[in-house]
Amino acid sequence: MRILVGHTLGDQSLRIELVPGLLLIAFGDLGSGRTTLARHLARCWLADLRNRALLDVDRRHEYANIATRRAAAFVGNPPVPTSPPARISKGHPECLTLCDRDDPVDVRSLPIAEGPVIVTAEPGTAAR
Repeated sequence: MRILVGHTLGDQSLRIELVPGLLLIAFGDLGSGRTTLARHLARCWLADLRNRALLDVDRRHEYANIATRRAAAFVGNPPVPTSPPARISKGHPECLTLCDRDDPVDVRSLPIAEGPVIVTAEPGTAAR
């Protein structure tokens, strides 16, 4: 799935292709649009009714309209009151894993996922 996300400084179209196995790390300062980009990509991914998403996020209210879909589930702390349905699993290429956390993320510690993975990080915090 190819998605137009903006334009480069040279006014070229900037597109991201969400495919199984993709690891996208969105670096940027506070307020630069990392979360907005991550939400936009998750919505586009979930527009295909076959796709699913696991959301590992600190500010769940920012993803509330995505998580109300049956195809998306929160993971992480605090625990989710209901566990994700069995059909939502990072072991499937149609499952997007999105990590938008305030603490530094060690990319090596992310669970192996067959589907695309999106991670947000501030410069100086390490997505190592």
